[in-house]
Amino acid sequence: MQGVRGKAAKIPLLDEIMDYVQREINHPLILLYQSILHLLKNPTENAYQVLKAKALNLLHLLGEEEQHQLWSTLLNLAWFSMPDDLRTREFFSVFQIGITRETILENGLLDPANFINFVDIGCALQEFDAVREFDKKYAKFLNTDETTKKNINTLKEAFLLFGEGKFEAVPSVLEYLEYEDVSYGLRAHTLMIKSIYEAK
Repeated sequence: MQGVRGKAAKIPLLDEIMDYVQREINHPLILLYQSILHLLKNPTENAYQVLKAKALNLLHLLGEEEQHQLWSTLLNLAWFSMPDDLRTREFFSVFQIGITRETILENGLLDPANFINFVDIGCALQEFDAVREFDKKYAKFLNTDETTKKNINTLKEAFLLFGEGKFEAVPSVLEYLEYEDVSYGLRAHTLMIKSIYEAK
């Protein structure tokens, strides 16, 4: 701002905000967000697990929207903090937290990406009952149009069939998929190729 105007600009309430932060520096939520920043700079499995425990203990202090945002943050932090061999199981664990504490919904609706990601992860871990229970409970909250809901249901069925070893049935199910979403198309083609290979 100083470089643009040629003089220092006074930011409204900046002094008051800084004074408040200094006074509340030991507030648990401020410490939590500081831990998130530290983890972003130096991601490790141990630091992530410590942060996750802190976040779950403080979840009740947040409103519904902030709870969903913190849950989404944990999911993203797991991606680059966990080792490859543990990452998928940790994703499933964080999703289960979102389901149990109902933080997976945002304004009462479910992001289609989160729905299909849970299905993908659950089937990869052979948690088929959990996937079907999730579908039964949350499909009605999908935040999308009817055509996309049908595509998501088709992909879900294909993932379940593949996961349960019913490879020959996968291609016929995927025939009903409409390729309006690139990510759905990529997943469908991957499942199709893997199914044909496994069925041989």
